[in-house]
Amino acid sequence: MFCATCGAETEASPCVRCGADPLLDGRFRLEGILGQGAHGTTWRATDGEGPAVAIKELPLRLGAPAKLVQLFEREADVLQQLTHPGIPDYLDHFVRGHGRQRAMYLVMRFVEGQSLEVRLRGHRFDEREVLGVMDGVLEVLEYLHDRSPPVIHRDIKPANVLLEGDRLVLIDFGSVRDALRDEDLGGSTVAGTFGYMAPEQFAGDATPATDLYGLGALAVALLTRTQPQALQDRQQHIRWRHLANVSEAAADLIDRLLSMEPADRPASAGAARAEVWRVLSGEAAPRPAPGPVDPPSDPIDPSGRAAIPAMFPAMPAAAPAATPTAAADEALPALFQAKTGKRISLTLEAVGAVTDDNLGSLITSIEHITGLQGTVDHLGSTVRWHSRMVQGGRSLKITLEPHAGGTRVLISEDLTSLNGALYGGLGGGLGGGIGGGLGWAPFVFIGPAAGAAFLAAVAVGTVALILGLKRRIAGKRTAELQQVAATLQQLLGGSAAPPQPALTAESTDERLEARRLRAQAAKQREH
Repeated sequence: MFCATCGAETEASPCVRCGADPLLDGRFRLEGILGQGAHGTTWRATDGEGPAVAIKELPLRLGAPAKLVQLFEREADVLQQLTHPGIPDYLDHFVRGHGRQRAMYLVMRFVEGQSLEVRLRGHRFDEREVLGVMDGVLEVLEYLHDRSPPVIHRDIKPANVLLEGDRLVLIDFGSVRDALRDEDLGGSTVAGTFGYMAPEQFAGDATPATDLYGLGALAVALLTRTQPQALQDRQQHIRWRHLANVSEAAADLIDRLLSMEPADRPASAGAARAEVWRVLSGEAAPRPAPGPVDPPSDPIDPSGRAAIPAMFPAMPAAAPAATPTAAADEALPALFQAKTGKRISLTLEAVGAVTDDNLGSLITSIEHITGLQGTVDHLGSTVRWHSRMVQGGRSLKITLEPHAGGTRVLISEDLTSLNGALYGGLGGGLGGGIGGGLGWAPFVFIGPAAGAAFLAAVAVGTVALILGLKRRIAGKRTAELQQVAATLQQLLGGSAAPPQPALTAESTDERLEARRLRAQAAKQREH
């Protein structure tokens, strides 16, 4: 188990490392980590001889965003009010610890099942399977949206839908909103996952139609095996049909869920569920009139929730997460000037002002996208956020400074540590290994001149490999920072123009060095 005070693994009580009681709240034995993000950790735990539970932990370290704490408290409050087999049962919540170990905890029933995100790695979904998933999620959304006021999840995605037995369970209510306008959290609160967020979420708004957009994006992810954000065009429309083999009726339904305007989506979760049943039964799905549509009393449901276990074959151990492709990087919207070399620099001009009301949302969005935690400095009217160097050696700075009646956003990431890691690690490893262990072989078997040419070719190949890796890593980081800038523009508004980015991962010095090495190798071969 893990000590609830210091985090060390221990089987003794008190903890062999810190001497404290390793049980959380004197009750819960932390057995392992279920998930970990920029702001907290979810644990699998047991309470004595009772069943397993899931415990979300939010450290209350100095500088923790106030709105993040409010969202955590809201999740606990809302879960206490919900009773549905497709939602984890609330068990308890509390604050424990002192100083740096002080944290908030939320205890829920542990869901024994795999997420659709994990299933997707080893299974290709067809149309009827996806429609069955949509039906199961819509059943839960009907329940949530029928509360008064409606409960809006705001983060519908494959990772938050678990298959437990013959039922789908919706988890992670950390972005939940329990009113059409949540005055306690402010209208500028942004929550959700990029690619699955409806356009109105970027302005901090959410209605039941917001969850329907997320469901449409989830369906696209299952059908295309591609993250929806990689399929967005410049107007943020998700273009997906060319990647999926589905009927026209199913495609039309998904596109309606993905409408940019909430009023163009189905009128309610019940209306959307009725359309799913029509498509499953082979009926034409006419565009329903405005207003709620009640589901049929005896729907035809050949592949709905009851058939879900059969459509998911037994899976081996979860595979590693898929790496985003270069196509995904290229599909991201181009919103600003971007230059990369030894540094990635993005500039966004003429956006709205930073205020005390929206600063928390800005910082939360930055840390949510990058997965980094940082420190905020106030220099007069200028706000500067910078990452902590202990997190993967990344050095990222984001400055928001007054400019022309609004704000200029300066985003900069220093790639020096990346250069050192690649050249020192890969270059030194390959060069040292070949030079020290096998460097003599070419000279013995093919002669001095050919041996020198061989080693020169190895050096050129090593540099080319390093430059290729750096291009890929820098490209992904640039795409990530593009998302940051796009979100900040949405939150701050303004009239920033969308110039084309100029993306390159090599500095001039690196290109000249690679060219010099290639020329040197060519001369060696000639001799």
